[in-house]
Amino acid sequence: MEAVKKSSSAENEKYIAHQLTDYINCFQAVTHYHVLYSTDKWSAIKLKLDTGRTHQIRVHMQAIGHPLLGDSIYNTSTMNREQCTIYRAALHAWKVRLRQPFNGRKIELEVPVPEDFKKYGGFYVSSGS
Repeated sequence: MEAVKKSSSAENEKYIAHQLTDYINCFQAVTHYHVLYSTDKWSAIKLKLDTGRTHQIRVHMQAIGHPLLGDSIYNTSTMNREQCTIYRAALHAWKVRLRQPFNGRKIELEVPVPEDFKKYGGFYVSSGS
């Protein structure tokens, strides 16, 4: 598997979007991401998926050397095994936007950050992000 990283500037000069593209089981998989906050040990990132392949986020983040905290399959780092207090893949869909397939209405769902994520800097994403 080869992940291709592309960078492009968006409307805001400070916002850099990255695109990862690869082929999982012969199907294209595309993930866009940018870093919201970063420390020397972990980062909070925003992801937008063009496709929905099995383990897509986990595979793409591991492919660029940034596996998910708590991911026992794709993250074998010492920090993950010995220091991480998240005991599952650290994924959280804080906001989901979609169209209702029968009537076309826009649906937006938003959920607070889980308690186990708050240890990592008390990171919070505002609804304006």
